[in-house]
Amino acid sequence: MKTRGVVLALGMVAGGSVAEAGINDPSCQLTPERPYPVVLVHGRSGHFTDMRAIASALEGDGYCVYGVDYGMYDGQTGLDHLTVSGGQIAAFVQQVLATTGAEKVDAVGYSEGTGVIQDFILGKGGASLVHRVVSFGGLQHPYAHVGAPGFVDNDLYLPNLIVTARRVDPNITAQQVITTALDLYAGVGGQIAGVDRAGAASPFASDLFDPVYWTNLHGSLSEPDGTYIRVATGGHTLPTHDRAIGVCYTNIVSTADPITGASAGFQDPGYGIENFVLVSTADHGGIISNPTAIAKMLSGLAAPCAGDAGTGDGSGSGEGGDGGGGDDGGGGDPADDGGDQHAGCAATSASSWWPVLAVLLVARRRRQRSANVV
Repeated sequence: MKTRGVVLALGMVAGGSVAEAGINDPSCQLTPERPYPVVLVHGRSGHFTDMRAIASALEGDGYCVYGVDYGMYDGQTGLDHLTVSGGQIAAFVQQVLATTGAEKVDAVGYSEGTGVIQDFILGKGGASLVHRVVSFGGLQHPYAHVGAPGFVDNDLYLPNLIVTARRVDPNITAQQVITTALDLYAGVGGQIAGVDRAGAASPFASDLFDPVYWTNLHGSLSEPDGTYIRVATGGHTLPTHDRAIGVCYTNIVSTADPITGASAGFQDPGYGIENFVLVSTADHGGIISNPTAIAKMLSGLAAPCAGDAGTGDGSGSGEGGDGGGGDDGGGGDPADDGGDQHAGCAATSASSWWPVLAVLLVARRRRQRSANVV
């Protein structure tokens, strides 16, 4: 039986990993130096207790830390619709604020958790309740890293594949397009990093790459129509409304992360946005325990957030070496985003077209099957 729900955990204080991690401790008191409780938002199929290293660092730096499991579907967390999960985090934030008496929270997201935070902020009107967001390998934009023998590793932009497929068959689902892309890459010995068949068939996937969802959330898509592949991980081509005025963001991606790079994990450069490249051997799972990434989180949370983004000043971007404590670039040039985020030329190649043709073939076959039903 498929179920939906959120495990509200503010009352969990006794024993076990939750208490040891310093999460959801009712005895924790906010201070003038740390007036915002921190809400942890885990990744797909994970749990908030997976973020123990982050929680320990936050607790040691004087923060009160709270966490919750979200998006339960078919026995796994994080597989429900992003819109459902965003609503669950919205409810949990309200509970944290009521418990602590704080005016706002800071939010720390990992992987899908960043996308859930953004759904809460941009889709649920939660901006007034959030001071800062820190993202570890996060889902800010819907790109998937793909690779296969004989092909250059690229970022696949599935929303445009879905747009193209729906021109042929308006009823084709996001899950069908994603599953077809998975099969296509698997057929040549490749993969779409971080996307498996269970995830592709879930409600999460119906939002994860759906063009309607992302257009509603950001106001527009981040690649021009007809662009399906970006060479390397250089960010996205078109600016979008991917942040909320009054909220400041620190986005951390690792050079060794095969799942989330600059394309998915970075926001448009601008006031209150820090896009940080961690030069490290830390992969997608290791980034949440990497000392340099955690140090960047702490410095990001402690930095002043002036709020209004109307000045157009750039927040810094930068790189940090593993264990090197690399800091950001201060008030850097907004064009210096650490990843050529708006390269102006979303590269396509010959490898762009064969997945598109496969998706169109599937759409055509579905139409043919429908026509044969009497």
